[in-house]
Amino acid sequence: MGTVQRKVKLMETQNQDKRPLKVLVIGSKGHSREVQSYNWTEIDRAPNIADQDAVIIDMTSLTESILEKIISSEWRVYFKEEYFVKLLASRGQVFVITVPTVEVIIEYTTYDNYWWSPFPLEFEKEKGVTIEKVSSKFQRYFNNVKYWNFTMDFDREADLVERLTKGFPDKKLIYKLAQTRYRAPIGIQVLLLALLAAFFISRTALPNFVSIQPSSLFFSLGSMTFAPNSRKVVQTIC
Repeated sequence: MGTVQRKVKLMETQNQDKRPLKVLVIGSKGHSREVQSYNWTEIDRAPNIADQDAVIIDMTSLTESILEKIISSEWRVYFKEEYFVKLLASRGQVFVITVPTVEVIIEYTTYDNYWWSPFPLEFEKEKGVTIEKVSSKFQRYFNNVKYWNFTMDFDREADLVERLTKGFPDKKLIYKLAQTRYRAPIGIQVLLLALLAAFFISRTALPNFVSIQPSSLFFSLGSMTFAPNSRKVVQTIC
């Protein structure tokens, strides 16, 4: 059982509604598990992202030509930041199989393959095989990552990330999943707080859809995880 499978299994046991867990996979198809999965060219047919329990996004299959086609068409409206904000603020989970930034220019405007993410990323293209200090929760996943060809981090000067780090200086909300021998992140995760979720909702003029209740761990709601490609795990996501 892969890391993503175990993560889904854990979410199932924590599902207080006792309903079937809703998992959506974007960018990869042919999984054996009972989930809904769509290629990038089918995102106009995908269900409401915000209505899922977990969304798994395979960025490795989003080519420059497909990205240009999505950005140039009405497909883009089916996959945008507001939906992920709603998902995270309602205790949803997002797991992204990550690749470096790809950019296209449409009508004099530059777009990249993370146009939908509330948290902008920065990448450094470099190669290596040493992987250290792996998070215990993602050990199984990184057992299948044999090398890396980029490091990454959140853009710390981006509006939302800056508000997250400065607004809660006493809380650790951004985590490394693994790092190089010189401490550059190979995988990263951000936790969403209730107060930040309220800011997201206000900023994007979304309805007050979530009732924020105190939790035992500083109002932690959803999480967004970015990790390098682990092909064996990708093939057994579901």
